[in-house]
Amino acid sequence: MDFEILYITFNCLIYLVSFIFLLKNRGFDATSYIFLLWAISSFFSILYFNSSIYFITKSSITLFPFLYIFVCYLVFNLPLLNFKSNSIIKIYGNPIILKSLIYVTAITSILPFIENLLHIFLSGNTMNLSDNYEDRSNSDFDARAHMSFIGSKLNSITLFLNHISPILLFYFLSKVKKWDFFIVLITIGLIFSTFNPSLFKFNLGSRTSSIQDLFYIGFVYLIFKNQLSISVRRFALIFISILVFVLLLGVFLITVGRFEDSDFSLIEWLYRYSGESFTNFNGDLWNSKKTLNGLNSFSNIFSGEDRNVFSLDQKMGIRMFVFYTFIGDLVADFGLIITFLIILFFSLVLINRFSNNYLPIWKILIICLYARIILTGFTFLYIINGGQYYIFSLMLGMVLWYNDRKIKIKNEK
Repeated sequence: MDFEILYITFNCLIYLVSFIFLLKNRGFDATSYIFLLWAISSFFSILYFNSSIYFITKSSITLFPFLYIFVCYLVFNLPLLNFKSNSIIKIYGNPIILKSLIYVTAITSILPFIENLLHIFLSGNTMNLSDNYEDRSNSDFDARAHMSFIGSKLNSITLFLNHISPILLFYFLSKVKKWDFFIVLITIGLIFSTFNPSLFKFNLGSRTSSIQDLFYIGFVYLIFKNQLSISVRRFALIFISILVFVLLLGVFLITVGRFEDSDFSLIEWLYRYSGESFTNFNGDLWNSKKTLNGLNSFSNIFSGEDRNVFSLDQKMGIRMFVFYTFIGDLVADFGLIITFLIILFFSLVLINRFSNNYLPIWKILIICLYARIILTGFTFLYIINGGQYYIFSLMLGMVLWYNDRKIKIKNEK
């Protein structure tokens, strides 16, 4: 036990030292933001290990599994370490396509946002929302039952635009020179589109997905921060901070609703959700000799259905309803060696793609999609839930890239 806490403390220190080193050498930017989140999670793993809610793993905590995660983490981060968000001079794109995307995104979000917001207020109390989390497993559960026919269809559009909505919001704000009624209307629509997916998931009693969205919005903001005027930056911070506060308050209330009869305190549940991944990977997943060949991470993409956790439990012989980090989820599917090779491959492919100070909007989207994997990867692999939206965003990025390439070729003739 004494050695276990030493290993967990060492694990925290390597993430903390990495963040401090990055902060000292490049300041606080989008990449150091990721390092901060992982440092905080590793600190919570110490608190989790020393709490009464700690689940004793099948095997003792050792050093090497922590080193494996850290090496994979650093390798995955290589493209983001070459990306210096504070040094970006210009973010650009095809004005016609971007305007069309911005207007469609803003207009389609208004009705679903209002309906989702009304549902929260009309639900009566947070217990009703927390009950929805349990009801989702029922085959007759309708996540959009509170929405109109049109609102439901438009809500689906906002979910597919989940990854690009914050990018369009801050890009639009970076171009604002003077406020008028139309600019305000489009800005509100883009804000609605940015937060509607979180609001919708919040209505389902899902807290983790909502928090992941908030972290992602913070990452996108840090990319565009220096592109915004001081007045716009102040407006964005105030308005978005209010929405973030409201959503976090809702997350807290749902947590109270879900665990009010629990034997553990809310702070202990916070320790678990924020820090359990490292010890779960170390003491359980590391010693599992079985793999799931993609059933864990990609069932949502290929079948369109949520993964069957109970079936995965039986196949792996360990709990598959808990967090193992995004690296752990890949290990569960492909094993230690192939997981490292997958991470190394994508890192080498993208390592020099984001180092320019002049970046097209499609590269910003790809950067954000890549970062989204690791941003809250201290919990689980993001594409386990909503992988189809991730694939759509990649396809959208390819369309934007193709358009830019076609214009470039045309201008060179």
